[in-house]
Amino acid sequence: GISYYFGDLNDHFDISHPDPSVSLIGRRVINPRLSLQAGLDFGFLNGDDSRSSNAFEVRRNLNFRSHVLDLHSGLEFNFFPYMHGSRDDNYTPFLVAGMSLFWFEPTTEYQGKKVKLRP
Repeated sequence: GISYYFGDLNDHFDISHPDPSVSLIGRRVINPRLSLQAGLDFGFLNGDDSRSSNAFEVRRNLNFRSHVLDLHSGLEFNFFPYMHGSRDDNYTPFLVAGMSLFWFEPTTEYQGKKVKLRP
């Protein structure tokens, strides 16, 4: 798939600079109302003031690029009985509760060198 950064370095929701991403998701059905799910997402994000139409942001001249890794799992509760492929039980609103571990390491180039921004 694709990923986008929206924030201080892209506050106009510009979607003309996508980055690649990939997700692996697994789901184990316990019964028609409960499922366990887990996934791993990996992608890239970037932001750059030079693409802004705001003169202040262009002069500010900030940018970054980052890998993003997200490991997540959760318990899904279906409000109605649901079974994939069923003719009768094929729709339900649901609620998911879970946890996620998220990692990113934004970097920029400064004076010809790659600089990590988090430290």
